[in-house]
Amino acid sequence: MKGIKEFSVRIILIYLNFVFIFRVMEVAFKISDFSYVLFSLLFLMVIALVYVFKFLIKKPYIKILLILFIISILSFSIYKNIEYISKLIVKNNSYMQYLNNAIYNREDTEFFQYKILILTLLPLLILICIFFSSIFTNFILIITFAATAFFWYYGYTFIVKKYLFLYLMLTIMTFSINNFLKEKIVLKQKSIKAELPIVKTIPYIVILSLIIASLQSFFPNNYKGHYSEVKDNITNKLLPSKNAGSHMYNISSSGYPSTESKLGGPITLDDREVFKVRSNRPYYLRGSSKDFYDGFSWRNSIDTFEKVGDKNPLPTIEGGRSFFLKTESMENELTIYPTNLYTTTVFSTLYMQGMSINNKTLYINKEGDLLSSKVISTPYTIRFYDDSQKYSKITPDTKNSIVMDAIDFEYKKSYLEGEMENYKRYLELPKNIPGRVYDLTKQITSKDNNASESLISIYNYLNKNYKYSLEVSNIPQNKEFVDYFLFEEKKGYCTYFATASVVMLRMAGIPARYVEGFNMTNNKNENGLYVVTNKNAHAWVEVLISPTYNTWGVFDAVPSAPEILRTEEEKAKEKESNQVQEKSQEINKGDQKTQHQLGKEEKNIDLKGIVINKVLWIVLRVFFVICIFILIKKYRKSKIIKSQSVIPLYQYILSRLKTEGIIIPVNTGDLEFWKSYDDVYIRFLMSDLCTLAYEEYYGQYNSLKALGKISYYNSIEKYLRGKQSKVKYIFFYFVVL
Repeated sequence: MKGIKEFSVRIILIYLNFVFIFRVMEVAFKISDFSYVLFSLLFLMVIALVYVFKFLIKKPYIKILLILFIISILSFSIYKNIEYISKLIVKNNSYMQYLNNAIYNREDTEFFQYKILILTLLPLLILICIFFSSIFTNFILIITFAATAFFWYYGYTFIVKKYLFLYLMLTIMTFSINNFLKEKIVLKQKSIKAELPIVKTIPYIVILSLIIASLQSFFPNNYKGHYSEVKDNITNKLLPSKNAGSHMYNISSSGYPSTESKLGGPITLDDREVFKVRSNRPYYLRGSSKDFYDGFSWRNSIDTFEKVGDKNPLPTIEGGRSFFLKTESMENELTIYPTNLYTTTVFSTLYMQGMSINNKTLYINKEGDLLSSKVISTPYTIRFYDDSQKYSKITPDTKNSIVMDAIDFEYKKSYLEGEMENYKRYLELPKNIPGRVYDLTKQITSKDNNASESLISIYNYLNKNYKYSLEVSNIPQNKEFVDYFLFEEKKGYCTYFATASVVMLRMAGIPARYVEGFNMTNNKNENGLYVVTNKNAHAWVEVLISPTYNTWGVFDAVPSAPEILRTEEEKAKEKESNQVQEKSQEINKGDQKTQHQLGKEEKNIDLKGIVINKVLWIVLRVFFVICIFILIKKYRKSKIIKSQSVIPLYQYILSRLKTEGIIIPVNTGDLEFWKSYDDVYIRFLMSDLCTLAYEEYYGQYNSLKALGKISYYNSIEKYLRGKQSKVKYIFFYFVVL
């Protein structure tokens, strides 16, 4: 069949490129149990469909009918399984949310999570590749390059380097073979006969591709330009590396909405581990802090990251004018073991005084946030002053009265000496905050005489009057976040309490900043390490204690322990669902008598519907199978008739006659057998056909044309129709292809 070889070769090349893309994807996204069998079957199904339309069906009206038939089958299937498909869509959305976080955090994923996406998008992508490949021969190379570039720029550089040899080999081979086929077609159009067949050409192209691709192993992998050191020095002085900034921790990687785009809204947290910690007790591990609030989101007003070094060391921890952390605290340390969190952020405690981290360039900003030049995958140790929450944690407890006295003393001195001017940005508020938020804050702090009393008043008000909950509504568009939380929603999770705390503290004249990180719990593993999961992701507030020495303390107004409240919510949901089930059971019992009379009629109607649907579905399947057999039979007949040789026709007729028990004995020649056959009709027909086959086989020219072949073909079919029953004839007619 014209063009079938070229088409097959191009399809194989497309298949190999897709296999390469999916292999890199499997390794990069850590996909376990990836099924190349399913992928290959899906590919073959699409190719079979294209093959039927391109080569077997020539008449346009048949193509249209087949398309309509396929559409009707699909429509009927969708209609009958609409509920199941809806569930699949919902399930796919949940998979996508999980995969988004898992891929971002470089966690392991499962093939079944991609299955729905692959089953829906891959056939479409294959069809697009085949269509555009007929216009632009090497279109598949654009797809492969785009996929490889995506993995490279998404941070999977090592994996791309690992498969660079295969990529180069596949690209060279695909380009060479496609261009060879293209040139061969051009020569045919010019009536120039090309003697070199594609089968003999491909091995040479593969060998050449191997040799050229192997050369890449001799090139230096980490070569830098002459000015790379100068460029790196300038970059490190002005801003952190691009990789460091792009992978800075944000609470959105743990399942929360991105606080840099829009605060609030429903969330779903999971219990996936992010790292382990070796320490003597749980701590707040700060990741990133933000100072600018616009009424809808948080961000940093200025980028102040600088490289940590001799000229810019880690900040020294003093304490304040009225207290000295080095003498009132003990030196402590904790070690963080990263497991499933893909970030350049170095998590630390308050009052950090040193750290040990391997082979990393570090950057720090004025907030004390730390970034590494590379994604952190190895353990690191933080050394800090542990004051047993004397100053580091602000709560209304009497044991913390020492920090309240310190705040009042530090603030008075700082205001007198103008040091508070350095913290203006921690007092800024957007203009879109409604007046009732100011009025409420003023009302809460009206009886307070100093900053420490205002701190306690705001803490108590938020802690006692608002409920911690993950079950929240979407924030209305253009609605200021804190106003909506305080006066309408009246419940929320950590970002709600932290944002409201910062706004109200600033209104009370207390410098405060918003912080995201993890709040460790008492959850330990068998090795005594604290296990930190996405459920421990948290947002809180840091309040300025000493303006003179830039000392801060944790202010966290979230009521009770969030992990306990989450568990209570989950139990409440289970209880509610159980109550609904019990009520539905009671209703069903009450309606049983009423429904019993209609039961038989409904059952009959349902039974009829089920039977009709099943019968219709079976009929459609049978019809589809028959259509496939007819198309295959038609193709086989066309190939036999159009063949330049008479031998395929002779072999086909031998197979058909076997169905009637006419078989040539092993020790008898074909022509000898037919000349002595009893049935005169078959004797003359097969003797002539066998003579032509012999002549062709032994080198003589075959003069039998298509019209004569059709005559032989039809004569045998007519003979068998007369000899066999209709069922037997139809069965063997389609079986003997």
